[in-house]
Amino acid sequence: MKIRNDIRLGFILMLGDALAVNLGFIFAYWLRFSSGLFKIVYGTPHINEYFRTLPILTIVMIFLMHSDRLYSVRSRLSIVDEFFKIVRSVTIGILIFMAGTFLYREYSFSRGLLLGTWFILIIFIGSWRFLANRVQFSFRKKNGKTRNLLIIGNGSMTAKLIKHVSDDPHWNYRVVGTLRVKESSSSNPMDVPVLGSIKDLALVINSKDIKEVILTETDLQRSDIMSIILECEKKMVGFRLVADLLGMIASQVDMRTIDGIPLLGLKESPLSEGYNRLLKRILDIVFSALGLIALSPILIIIAVFVKIGSPGPVFYFQKRIGEDDTRFAMIKFRTMVDNAEKGVGRVWAQKDDPRRTNI
Repeated sequence: MKIRNDIRLGFILMLGDALAVNLGFIFAYWLRFSSGLFKIVYGTPHINEYFRTLPILTIVMIFLMHSDRLYSVRSRLSIVDEFFKIVRSVTIGILIFMAGTFLYREYSFSRGLLLGTWFILIIFIGSWRFLANRVQFSFRKKNGKTRNLLIIGNGSMTAKLIKHVSDDPHWNYRVVGTLRVKESSSSNPMDVPVLGSIKDLALVINSKDIKEVILTETDLQRSDIMSIILECEKKMVGFRLVADLLGMIASQVDMRTIDGIPLLGLKESPLSEGYNRLLKRILDIVFSALGLIALSPILIIIAVFVKIGSPGPVFYFQKRIGEDDTRFAMIKFRTMVDNAEKGVGRVWAQKDDPRRTNI
């Protein structure tokens, strides 16, 4: 459900940006040629010539904003950071569009219009994003935050993080608890429950639906830190580490701050974003279908041998557990006699198992 919500939110932001680009371009055209505020020297160009290029401008802008991670639902950006990313994307987009108009010799585009479009798009897209952020903040204030955060560690640093994450609407995380680093530690900062020790990390991630883990204790053994990182990667959970090394050059890592506390993070998996999951799903279906078509002659031959080899259906159907405990149907060629589990139950196949067929 949360993945689908991320996809919806990403598409809403994208559609809003596309609408802002189109409205901004139309408004810039009206302002330049129809408002009477600017002198027209060479006559008013026909609007259709400009509208034909509008889809190209929209696609360029959406691509640049996507490249700048402005549709990343998990990325926490302040309003100022988001605004400067918008300015950068719009500036690059207008420069690319302007370069294209130089190559398009059949029609001469107004440079004044393009300059006005640059300014207006920044205002329109920035205003839309500000409004979208306000709506999100109001929703979080009314209904609570939706992503569960786990902090490993105790002490003043953990308490400071808990307070700031709880108070800052930019962070769509609620702290569900902490994990002890030392068995003797029993402190409970800001009434957040202690859910166990670091040995319980995998269990807590599953039971509490954790979406991000922050480690505040930096004096752990490297092997322990790597175990935490690997567990988070295996569960596709975000991981961040409080940095305590002065002078660290963080150009190769994702670094953010919470109330002045530097957090180092691993580069997020592309599949952490909803639209990347959707794209992967589409590619999985398309290439799987193409593979089935290409291999269909071989698959038909195998099916014939299975049917001849023993009585019963060609395919074996079974329910398997996937991500988030979702059940899916697995289909494979039958390699055991029909009703092989009857009388013995579900047991592992053994060498020279009498239930196996010749195929």
